[in-house]
Amino acid sequence: MATLEAHRKTPSKRVLFAQKHSPEAVAKATVLALVKGDPISIVKRSIRRHQFRKWYEDWTTAIERDRLRPEDILPALRVGWRLICKILFFGALQDVPVTFKANLNRDENALGRTGYGGEDGSIFIELDPEAARAREGMSVSETIVYTLIHEACHAFLIKHSCICETCDFEACRDRRPFELGGGHGISWQILTMGVEQNARKCLGVDVDLQRSKDAVNDLRKRNDALYLNFEWVCRKFFGWAAVL
Repeated sequence: MATLEAHRKTPSKRVLFAQKHSPEAVAKATVLALVKGDPISIVKRSIRRHQFRKWYEDWTTAIERDRLRPEDILPALRVGWRLICKILFFGALQDVPVTFKANLNRDENALGRTGYGGEDGSIFIELDPEAARAREGMSVSETIVYTLIHEACHAFLIKHSCICETCDFEACRDRRPFELGGGHGISWQILTMGVEQNARKCLGVDVDLQRSKDAVNDLRKRNDALYLNFEWVCRKFFGWAAVL
């Protein structure tokens, strides 16, 4: 006879994430949830995928054909941001604001930035509207959306996991060599690779989150003690050894 334990409801994604702790565990749980959806979530995913595709087409038309400046249609980007939050991050980033910041690339050498702090420890995402034009092989509309998802992965891990550099859990201390630096270590690579591999299924479009480029940039900043760890990341996720 089946026990009561066998009939317990599967924990919600919110509970699942709450039970996780390290960035790597949270990243793996998130990717698993993207890959394996129950029948109800599959129906919702189909509806939201259609909504995102429609938004993405309108967004692209506004910038590429109508030549509107991204900073002038920020409300439209925020509509897409809400869809991205629901589809890829299960609504867990809805309270994270997204804004444009002029000269971000010039001042910080970045197309986007995820920050947190202040008295309430709030998280925010900033994008450079002008720097989008500098990325080779991508349109302005693509660059902004890809950068937004890239930063969203940072924000998700910041918000829903510990910071290995300061955490006292032994398991987290053991993972520090894989997480130190520019934020593009093992947990971020797991999450972004999962997002890229499932983007067409979830969003209806392919995305390029610049995983390889940022792994190399982080590797260039590492000292010898961390070198092999990031070499391992490059081999595992990109199939090559980084050349400095």
